[in-house]
Amino acid sequence: ELYDLAPVGYCTVDEQGLILQANLCAASMLGVTRGALVGKPLLRFIARADHAAYQLHRQHLVENGGPQACELRLLKKDGTPLWVHLAATLAQEGDGAPVLRIVLADLSERKRLDQALQDRNTELTLARQVADKANLAKSEFLSGMSHELRTPLNSILGFAQLMQNSN
Repeated sequence: ELYDLAPVGYCTVDEQGLILQANLCAASMLGVTRGALVGKPLLRFIARADHAAYQLHRQHLVENGGPQACELRLLKKDGTPLWVHLAATLAQEGDGAPVLRIVLADLSERKRLDQALQDRNTELTLARQVADKANLAKSEFLSGMSHELRTPLNSILGFAQLMQNSN
């Protein structure tokens, strides 16, 4: 029951990359039945753009022997991508065959929030650029107006001084 009702997806994958076991959460994440996962290659459920990342992850796992983790996109039955944190360890089945024990944690909400934050930062950067341009335009305007006002005022002051000196 702990395996089947866990809040994360669990899969056991053989050396060839075929799914030997999967819990209900893993099946639910992908929008399929558990039977539709067993015997299928895990790579089939990974977005094509993330195949290389998964292969590299798997290679590091085999070379290092210790637990490895990565983030990648799985494809649901309807083709919708689902971001997951995939953590895997090497283990041995009862017959001594090596297998991967994989944990899949849904990252959709975190990725959505990351994207919203990135969008907001982009908006703020654009707003700052607009404000900087407006500030520069204001400075140029005030500088020009100062020059335009000083020129006639200098003439008036000059005449006023001439009139005062002539008295």
